[in-house]
Amino acid sequence: MAIPESQFDTWSHQGSITGSSTTYNAIRDTLNSTDSPYYAKDFDIFLQGSYGNDTNIYSESDVDIVIQLKSTFLQDLTKLSEPQRLLFNSSFSEASYGYHEFKRMCWRI
Repeated sequence: MAIPESQFDTWSHQGSITGSSTTYNAIRDTLNSTDSPYYAKDFDIFLQGSYGNDTNIYSESDVDIVIQLKSTFLQDLTKLSEPQRLLFNSSFSEASYGYHEFKRMCWRI
């Protein structure tokens, strides 16, 4: 099956830069708002995928936005030796909230 020339034309043109920028800025501003449950948390927001890499094509792309929360994580230390657990605990502090509270916070946005 041959690919039509018109499809190559579509693929050779980058998709909407303005639209993706507007979408990204609106979501970023919402997450950074003082009304956001993330406002006081340590996080980064960035584009990922085709828009983030400037490889998006017309009518074939979506906008992948990542919020990377850096202030909490789930750990399983059961397979570490005692010295390894002590080293881990000396390097990382306890979170100010638990996993279930974090999950509830995610669904409030």
